[in-house]
Amino acid sequence: MGAIVTEPDSGISVITDESGFFAVGGASDITGLEITSRGYKKAYYWVRRDETPAVELEPLYAGLPPATRVMIDPAGGGEETGYIGPAGTRASDLNLAVASKLAHLLTSAGIEAHLTRDDDTRMTPEERVRSNEAVRSDLFISIAHQPGAEVSAHIGHYHNSARGIAMAGGVADHYQSLMGGPAVVGPTADYVVQQTSSPAIKVVYRSPDTVEGEEVLADISGVWRRSYALFCAVLSYRGVEEQDTFSIEASVTQDGGPVANALVIVDGMLEVMTDAKGALRLDLLETTGHTIQAYSPTGRSAPMVFDAESPHLELELK
Repeated sequence: MGAIVTEPDSGISVITDESGFFAVGGASDITGLEITSRGYKKAYYWVRRDETPAVELEPLYAGLPPATRVMIDPAGGGEETGYIGPAGTRASDLNLAVASKLAHLLTSAGIEAHLTRDDDTRMTPEERVRSNEAVRSDLFISIAHQPGAEVSAHIGHYHNSARGIAMAGGVADHYQSLMGGPAVVGPTADYVVQQTSSPAIKVVYRSPDTVEGEEVLADISGVWRRSYALFCAVLSYRGVEEQDTFSIEASVTQDGGPVANALVIVDGMLEVMTDAKGALRLDLLETTGHTIQAYSPTGRSAPMVFDAESPHLELELK
């Protein structure tokens, strides 16, 4: 898909063609343009009617190679539900939830993301390998939630794959820094990781085998945090310049009181729920122009732009 060029004065939007050209007809001699494209920072330009501007967009993540492809493999599916928690949460559904969120994050960064399955379909290991080989991905990530894990996450790699080992180590580092839980790295005998030709890892999280564990794993905030840690690791693995993270704290109120379980959306995609006190804490990459907005059945807050200089945010539902 091409870049979207919008003329704010008229509200007219066009999409650039395969060569990157576009045409807009402003009513005035000088026209303001807003240009957006996946993987790039939003740009604003003022152009004259008789000009043919050359617009250069700045990558959202410096150093990311073009046409990067990632295959994400949510384990299980169909009758292969994996462990089922006390409240009925299926491990296979958690695998798909984390995988889908990761695909969304990667796509927003301009990365070509694929899923071996995007619904509750059973797939054989051989089918998963064939799906990846058809895409010829730069990286293969299998996601699972299994019982018996002694740590919060175990990241497996092919025993002598230098790139797989590097990616696994990056996942562990980002998981520990963004999630705060322990993660270990080691070789895995997983069939798909062994057979695919791409650098491959298998990320195994704890299974929802207790009431408390199930609540944490199934919570929308927990799903997003796991996918966000994987997203950061993929960026680092693909050569994105090292970026610092920062923490924000936010409170959601309405009519002077806190709002528990309010849905807070960051950057239009990262979903987090407030706790019983109407508060949340989140670690993010230190990029410019993050956005945040809160929602509940009884109202929504105004959208707010923030960065690392705004450690505490107050969102009032109207």
